[in-house]
Amino acid sequence: MREAEKAEGATPTPGVYRYAGSGSETVQLGPIPEETRTLPSGINGVVTHAEAVSDQACFVTTLNLIEQHTEDSTYCRTDQGWPAPRAL
Repeated sequence: MREAEKAEGATPTPGVYRYAGSGSETVQLGPIPEETRTLPSGINGVVTHAEAVSDQACFVTTLNLIEQHTEDSTYCRTDQGWPAPRAL
């Protein structure tokens, strides 16, 4: 988010953003064997507007870490500023 957007309380411009990535994740579900997946060097993030909560601006980020793993987070501005993502 640009500094001007932070200061004004605006949401980021909707669109696709590119982030640097590195590392890996290890996943194991029940009896299925453990699997380690390498993260790519570039990760796409998509920003969209979300429905306002209590008249406060909100937006959603979707990080496409790898084909099998995406993460959605919703952010809503409060009177104190932008908090950590909230659970839906």
